[in-house]
Amino acid sequence: GCDRALGKNESALKLCSEIFSRYPHSKHSDRSRFMYAMGIKGAERLRMLSDLDSPGVPLDIRTAALYHLGVDKSDAAILEKCVSLDPKGRYAMYASLRRATILSSSVNAADRRKGIELLLSVAFGAEGEIAEEALYLAAVESYREKRYDEAASLFKRYIKRYANGARKSDVEVMAAWSD
Repeated sequence: GCDRALGKNESALKLCSEIFSRYPHSKHSDRSRFMYAMGIKGAERLRMLSDLDSPGVPLDIRTAALYHLGVDKSDAAILEKCVSLDPKGRYAMYASLRRATILSSSVNAADRRKGIELLLSVAFGAEGEIAEEALYLAAVESYREKRYDEAASLFKRYIKRYANGARKSDVEVMAAWSD
């Protein structure tokens, strides 16, 4: 982890590989597999992340692997599994947000509606920037779905809740258009 943080990726990959190759039953093996997967790209990365989705893998590592696998593959089902395994875990809100954006771009109207519902659950269940972003995206998606009353309400809520928000000027314009 330290080598990777210092930008010494090759050294970190070598060390991680050595740990999980030489000591496959070590308590550090799964974490080193995850760290190795995070340092590589392509099919091998996807395979390694997928292999970490196993009941024997510590929950924090398993959900981290599922989150990154779901993001890399743009797979809403994998992200849903990440959340269902640890609903209050470190990756739950981020996985919900990513899943919502995937569903919101679906051709299926029911999926798009589920995406908006997920965005709202993140907006009202999280704190900080992720909640702000989720509220903004829910309002935009409501507008795209031609639910102008809902969009106007969400845009106004954004203005009230995030008076100095990063998207305040855009939101004010969208609120006016929604009305």
